[in-house]
Amino acid sequence: MKPREDAPAPTAGAVRGRFSKLPERIRPESTFVSVPTAAAAPERDGFSHDEWLARNVWCGSLI
Repeated sequence: MKPREDAPAPTAGAVRGRFSKLPERIRPESTFVSVPTAAAAPERDGFSHDEWLARNVWCGSLI
């Protein structure tokens, strides 16, 4: 691709100023956001005989 004839050529000082230093270092602590978790629901982890039967016995007998 040829450069446009009407575009001004960048000066050596402008190019050197842009690329003369490295970008700022990003700290690892700045790369994530901590979100507090919700409290565990005790009824969610409880064992239910009725649910166990519905999942394992009743559905298997329909086959």
